Amino acid sequence: MHGHGRPAVIGLKRMFGRLLVLHWPLLVGLAVTAVQNGRDAWGQASPTAPQDDATLFAVDFVGTGTGWAVGDRGVVWRTIDGGRTWRRLPTPVECSLRDVCFLTDQVGWVVGGGFEPFTQSPFGVVLHTTDGGRTWKRLDREQLPLLVAVRFFGPQTGIVVGVGASEAGPSRTAVFVTTDGGKSWEPLAGEVTGSWRGAAFIGTGTGVVVGRRGRVGLVGGRQLLPPRLDDLGRRGLYDVQLQPDLTGWLVGDGGLILRTTNGGIVWESPDRPLPETVREVFDFRAVACRGKNAWVAGAPGSVVWHTSDNGRTWHPQMTGQPLPIYGLDFPTDRFGCAVGAMGVILRTDDGGTTWRTVRGGRRRAALLALYPETSAVSFEVLSRYGADQGYRCVIAVTTRNDLGPDGFRRRDADLQLHQAVVAAGGCEGRIDWPLSLDVVPDLRGAPQTLIAAWLRQTEGRLPDVLIGRLVGLLRMWRPTVVVIDRSDPKDASRDILQQAVLAAVLQAADATRWLEHFELAGLGPWQARRVFVRRPAAEATSVRLDPQEFLPRIGTTPALASATSYGMLGLTPPETRPEPYTLIWSPGASDAAPAAVRDFWSGLVLAPGSDARRTVPSVDAERQTRRSQIFRKHRHLTAISERLLDDPLQSSQLLAHLDAFTTGLPRSHAAVSLLRLGDRFVTRGRWDLAEETWLELARRFPDHPAAGPAMRWLFCYWSSAELAWQRNRKTVAQTARQQSDPKAIVEEVRQSIRRLAAGGSDELTERQ
Repeated sequence: MHGHGRPAVIGLKRMFGRLLVLHWPLLVGLAVTAVQNGRDAWGQASPTAPQDDATLFAVDFVGTGTGWAVGDRGVVWRTIDGGRTWRRLPTPVECSLRDVCFLTDQVGWVVGGGFEPFTQSPFGVVLHTTDGGRTWKRLDREQLPLLVAVRFFGPQTGIVVGVGASEAGPSRTAVFVTTDGGKSWEPLAGEVTGSWRGAAFIGTGTGVVVGRRGRVGLVGGRQLLPPRLDDLGRRGLYDVQLQPDLTGWLVGDGGLILRTTNGGIVWESPDRPLPETVREVFDFRAVACRGKNAWVAGAPGSVVWHTSDNGRTWHPQMTGQPLPIYGLDFPTDRFGCAVGAMGVILRTDDGGTTWRTVRGGRRRAALLALYPETSAVSFEVLSRYGADQGYRCVIAVTTRNDLGPDGFRRRDADLQLHQAVVAAGGCEGRIDWPLSLDVVPDLRGAPQTLIAAWLRQTEGRLPDVLIGRLVGLLRMWRPTVVVIDRSDPKDASRDILQQAVLAAVLQAADATRWLEHFELAGLGPWQARRVFVRRPAAEATSVRLDPQEFLPRIGTTPALASATSYGMLGLTPPETRPEPYTLIWSPGASDAAPAAVRDFWSGLVLAPGSDARRTVPSVDAERQTRRSQIFRKHRHLTAISERLLDDPLQSSQLLAHLDAFTTGLPRSHAAVSLLRLGDRFVTRGRWDLAEETWLELARRFPDHPAAGPAMRWLFCYWSSAELAWQRNRKTVAQTARQQSDPKAIVEEVRQSIRRLAAGGSDELTERQ
């Protein structure tokens, strides 16, 4: 049969050749036009610098030639040569993409999502392609949470898993099935809930989901059921794989590896566990398996652990790079691919005996900022140095707050922090798992109680666990500059962290300390160049970062650029006062008198496009001049407002200048400015002025996420008798807005809330 068709094929080739010659100039013109528009004629797009080093979370191959990798900033990379080269494919979203599944080299799905700033509401994204990723169609018209896993078994039947839903309601399991190709999604029933991070399925009726705090759910008969599994404590689970013979693996924090032989009903340690010290060095994030083979990787990504006999023996496979690995795929026993932080991609042709880095292998952090809790993070630092100047920045929070009585509300804090860091211009945000601050009330104010609690959490090994993990972070991210938070006499955790960081910086540079880092993970010593500490605003310091300074490359100020990130964590942006920092350590400097510097990078050479710094775009002088004038005016008005806020008489005058306060600002920045101003009024007890400000926000920007918290406050204000009394007990000038019909105002705000709930939103950052 094949022979009979060959003459026709030859004829078609000849005809195509003649057409190609005749129309070659037109084809070249189309290709040039496409390239000039940022993509080539086949739909592949040139990445921006932040897209180029966006963290990748998953990779999927069809055979050994064609594969896709997905990650932050809406990034999808595609290869057609077995992972040797990769090209970015454009997508219609800019949120984080967490998983990918392709049935053929043309038909596939990608899922992800994020959290709306200011409201913290999760949203999910489902993208579908029928042409290999050249074009995408969104299938998430229904309300879905942030999605972390997807698997399709045919063009119509598939399943997705989200981070979690509310404790009540039909979607509480956060596992959804479709039988119409994604046009509609039906939640699985069940009583098991969790903040899921990974999943594996043999069919829509058989699978396993895993998540934070050691949670595991078993999918059986279209329900989510609990498995037979001992309490795993504080360790999170991040990936799981199942095979058709019902064997499988799951991995998580603290070097955790478990195996099942019955589809996930029972999980046990492998016959021969990894060395005990692996628990102190590795947090696993990815697993792949084929038959008796399994590969496990995570943070650090310098080693992939491999077994070829179902876990009876384990062998470390050195990758040659330390960045964390978040995704693994082995389409055959020999060929595999790994992806991870800062866009790193590795491949192997011999089952992992040798790994070759094909993208991002030499990348590292320029700045590592360490904080005791998420509420202490300075996102202005990321906007200035990450978004505008291109330094690769990583945020690490050393304690968690999801284990206390209200920990359920913070179960997705790790994902929210990472999204906030990326939005501000950073590369990675992470929360460590061994230590918690919320298990005992008022823990931070009592040093002895805090240390006793942390000793219990670390089984009496607090110094080794805390300093050892900090040394591991330094050797994995290899930062030039380390930043830590200020001391606080009311918070013992800050003093403990500061002392531990200084000890870790010294020990990370000492090749004789923490030998297990080298012996198990191949991590060599690393010497940071500087350690800065943030000081109270009143102290005189050599480095003062102005949140109102105009940043020419991103065309805004650190304060406005970072406001969205604070909103993603449910935090109020801090007041726009300079942040003071002091250099407290550098190699060779006296502890009593470290060298004075005017900036984090004074005297250091980290060129754009180097290992620790992205390429930076050139500055449009005309655009810079025009926008800097607008922001200079905004800065002047902000400074005036800060002075007037504490004057009961003059603060009312600010209302007459609301239009001037936001004139010329991009829409998203104007909305954030009004939200910030209203919050300042609330903290000073001027609820009447907050009402006027937030009414203006609701009227002008009803569909912007910043209007959400303003509208909620207004409804509480109008419906509370006590707040009404507070409002009316002062004599204030009646404005035209106050004379308007209250019923009309209420109805207007209600309509705005309905639009916001229906999914309407504005872009949170102006396209540059």
